[in-house]
Amino acid sequence: MSGQNNLFVFVRHPDAEIKLEGNELHYSFHRKKRNHSYDENELNFEFNLQIKIPREMTSELSTINGKEVSITGMFNGASAGNINGNVFVSEVRGPVKAKTINGDVKVEYAEAPSGEADFGTINGSIEVIAPKNLSALVTFKSLRGELYTDFEQIKHVSNRKKRNTDGMKRFSIDVSDAIQFGEGGPELRFELLNGNAYIKKIKS
Repeated sequence: MSGQNNLFVFVRHPDAEIKLEGNELHYSFHRKKRNHSYDENELNFEFNLQIKIPREMTSELSTINGKEVSITGMFNGASAGNINGNVFVSEVRGPVKAKTINGDVKVEYAEAPSGEADFGTINGSIEVIAPKNLSALVTFKSLRGELYTDFEQIKHVSNRKKRNTDGMKRFSIDVSDAIQFGEGGPELRFELLNGNAYIKKIKS
């Protein structure tokens, strides 16, 4: 289904309600009851979608209970969302949004981030791998987690607590605090509930 400068890909099935309004796709799932109960003889199946698009486009993918959402090689940014599954974004440039519930998030940058990013999970960890010339402003929020990094060029925040653990620096940061990596740059926002975040150098 196509909108203006947009291409929408989705699974059509009897219980799906699909509506396209301008450049917005509204997709909802309503499983119908038969005789006030579910039919035990109904077939259950799983779709695995693999889509190839030009690198210069932007992509937005999401699923529910669909194992993993994976995006690779997008030059102008990517958005990936999941519920009860992992999110993996690799060889990305530009803005990134990667969030899940009950899963891990892993993002590998092909070059130093040139756009803002939002990373989030409720029950899981977040791992961001970036080039050694990373320049960004990082904010971090976690109820029961901490931020770890092996980058060296970091500007300290006065009310930040820092300890060294196995060669990795560990930070406890207030919600309003930020850490500057390198010369600073786009803002990378980390938000977790039960889990740690990691910002690591690409291994050469």
